[in-house]
Amino acid sequence: MGNNSSAYRKFVSTGVTTALVTTAVAPGFAATFTDVADNYKESVNYLVNEKITLGKTSTKFGTHESIKRVDAAVMLAKALKLEIANVPDSGFTDVPERAKAYVDALKAAGIVNGKSANSFAPHQNITRGEVALLLANAYELKGNRQDVAFTDVASRYMDAVAGLVTNGITTGKTARSYGTDNLLKRGEFAVFLHKLRTMKPALLIGTPIVAAKSDGTATVTASVQGADGADAKVEIISGGTVVATKTVKVVDTKVTADFTGLNLSAGSHTARVTVNGKSAETAFTLDKVTITNINASTINGTTTVTAQVANAPANADAKVDIFASGNTSTPAASKTVKVVDGKITADFSGLASGTYTIEISVGDVKNGWAYTIEPSSPGGGAGGGGGGTADTVNNAAFMAATYVASADTLTITGLTDVEVDSSFDLTKLTYSDGEATPAAASLSSGYTNATAITGLSTPGTYFYNNSTLTIRLSSPDASTIEALPGFSVAGIANDQLTAASGWNVDAAGNLSPADSETVNVTPADAAALNTAGTYTGIYEVSSNATYGPGTTGDTATLNGSLFVNTEATLRNLVVNGTIFVNPGANGIVTLNNVRADNVVILSGTTN
Repeated sequence: MGNNSSAYRKFVSTGVTTALVTTAVAPGFAATFTDVADNYKESVNYLVNEKITLGKTSTKFGTHESIKRVDAAVMLAKALKLEIANVPDSGFTDVPERAKAYVDALKAAGIVNGKSANSFAPHQNITRGEVALLLANAYELKGNRQDVAFTDVASRYMDAVAGLVTNGITTGKTARSYGTDNLLKRGEFAVFLHKLRTMKPALLIGTPIVAAKSDGTATVTASVQGADGADAKVEIISGGTVVATKTVKVVDTKVTADFTGLNLSAGSHTARVTVNGKSAETAFTLDKVTITNINASTINGTTTVTAQVANAPANADAKVDIFASGNTSTPAASKTVKVVDGKITADFSGLASGTYTIEISVGDVKNGWAYTIEPSSPGGGAGGGGGGTADTVNNAAFMAATYVASADTLTITGLTDVEVDSSFDLTKLTYSDGEATPAAASLSSGYTNATAITGLSTPGTYFYNNSTLTIRLSSPDASTIEALPGFSVAGIANDQLTAASGWNVDAAGNLSPADSETVNVTPADAAALNTAGTYTGIYEVSSNATYGPGTTGDTATLNGSLFVNTEATLRNLVVNGTIFVNPGANGIVTLNNVRADNVVILSGTTN
């Protein structure tokens, strides 16, 4: 059993006069017990009056019964008035729940060490020698070995027994015997604790408690016994150097020191409390403010910016600046909002289409994100997943279609519910300009604006009729079609639409007739997107997992479409195309720091 000056001890210091008055007015609890003789009554009354114990039953104190280690521990902790809230776990795995907090407090105070690192042996009976060690340690009793006339005290017990004898706590079993190996009786323990009530506790400093925030403030508190009115020096130590010091008074067995203006880095630091040359210290960790998961969406002319903010002070201000591309000095829009439940939301109106940088600041911590507002975008720009337009229907239809290449013609069949306009974007498998219904477009006459087809350098004609789109090049050139994103050229990775193998190409690079080949869309495994980089094509999420780079700051960019056909989590992705969400009727897909031209909800929970 060792002594620890950094103890979780909170004694109530009472003088002899007060103790005697308390005894005089205390009710005669001992009178209700039938097994308490006169020489024990005052001590038993003290224990019951102070709620240290209530006896074995309403009529029996158990004066001559042995006392278990766990019961002695609970009674001692109550007599010492130890703080039992928020104390470290003792590590003992055999202590019953009713006594755990008391044993933990004794261990934290350095009063007990147990039988081993994980065993307290709570149900063993305690001996008189063991209790001498326990009490001498708890009350820091000092004695003179010459006062001990007992012949049965081994050397390991001698100083503890001397402390009891010199301070008048015991006279032994007889003049020559302390009864070191005898089991302690409950009545004897009552007498010991009763006599010790008048002992003045030594100076004891509890382990400091630190509440530090990233705004540079910190509060350090500690219990200090036996030094009311004394000066306490409270220090904050970082990297082995004292960075802040305050001197405060010990008031009502407690010190409190408030610090401001601390410039502590994220990580581990130390708080130390010193009173009259004795010190106690503790390590604490400071978490800096972090700004993550910045996102934005534009709907009906209103751009909404959101982000998660961790470790910020309560009700902290967050400044949201939006800078136009190429301008990092004067924001196009700015707003200050409060951090609420670890999140911020800021709405802006009147922003023109274009590319912006969003910068969010909380104190001296900043984080930024690029965002594009598309022209004539009723549902939203890149990011956040806008409201969805007719393009979302087009995307779904194109992904389900069959592709046939023959000679100078590309035919896409099986299209349903597709709207036709004057500019197809085959890179994203969607349309890019204003929509027109099939009836209004007079499709039977066809269109001849093939120069607007994204990715095609050779003019041609396209037609749409009865769920089939036909693209015919006026100057057949296999390399033109092969260059379209999503179509394969031998050796190029990440292409899923492999139509080129159905064409014969002569030495001049011209297409020659060949048998038509039907080419179905075969998405690639989205697990490839877990690595930061740029990808092209069509990818599929087919298992419940997390997809996207896991390192903060890393992003995977997909020029194409992403199908999510199961419950999953997407993170740190930029999809220059469409995300199709189809996890099932009750499925959930979570998007963290994901931007996309469109997000199409095909199924999932209603919220």
